[in-house]
Amino acid sequence: DHLGQWLGTVRETEGRNTMSSYLVVDDVDAHHDRARSTGAEIVYEPTDQDYGGRLYSCLDPEGNLWHFGSYDPWPAAPAAEHG
Repeated sequence: DHLGQWLGTVRETEGRNTMSSYLVVDDVDAHHDRARSTGAEIVYEPTDQDYGGRLYSCLDPEGNLWHFGSYDPWPAAPAAEHG
């Protein structure tokens, strides 16, 4: 594969992450429970945050770091009125 020289897993870099993703979910605790039951390694248990919302973090089977929370920093804009 010609892209192999540019791609690798987090495990191949001794577990160091250079990025992570934050996804907004409706029910942090239910999401956490499902992630744990399917093999995610929880690295930060669900916790209420000072800025609002609730958050947990986990590693997927390849060692990528994910954050899931209820705080939405990008609330939906009001729908435009059609006239």
